[in-house]
Amino acid sequence: MKNQSYSTFIAHAISTLFYPFLLAFFCFVFVLYGTPLEYLPYYYKWIVLTANLNFTILFPLATIYLFFRMKHWKIQEIEEQEKRFVPYLITLSYYVLYYFLMARIYLPAPLNGMILATIAIISLCCVLNHWWKVSAHMAGIGGIVGGIVALSQLFQQAYIVPLCIALFCAGLIASSRLFLKRHTPLQMVVGFAIGIIFAYHCIL
Repeated sequence: MKNQSYSTFIAHAISTLFYPFLLAFFCFVFVLYGTPLEYLPYYYKWIVLTANLNFTILFPLATIYLFFRMKHWKIQEIEEQEKRFVPYLITLSYYVLYYFLMARIYLPAPLNGMILATIAIISLCCVLNHWWKVSAHMAGIGGIVGGIVALSQLFQQAYIVPLCIALFCAGLIASSRLFLKRHTPLQMVVGFAIGIIFAYHCIL
């Protein structure tokens, strides 16, 4: 029983650490500090990352939390299929605002593509959620994998280590979500494929 509780704790920790909200931010950090875009001015990168942190993590999470409190729902209930539509819609709205905000400072094409890819991924997951609980966690990490492959082609550099790390994290996420019985294997695979396809094509 103790081992089961420990395993459950680890699975929850992995799911929280690689929450979809955080994955896009991690990807932006990599692009701004691990690719040729690292030569952009420091203040410019600070503006982009600060806006990303606010519009893709803090604002959506705060709004979702307030909405759940108003409905007298527990925040853990966000995992339930019928209660995921509004969080998807809130997140999508902030990403669209972020996209138009960044358009005013002429965001580099790869970063622009990443935002558009995220908008497309969230939109499709939101639509599919009416019939099927596709894995947003796997869509998020799939987006990072597809993004790294696209950036490798775009900048003509082999990002082998980041790609291996992303694939390893994908395995951890998939294992934790399956252990917690949040998704079926097919829902995980479809989510992962959605992330890869949209990120790859939007960035390129």
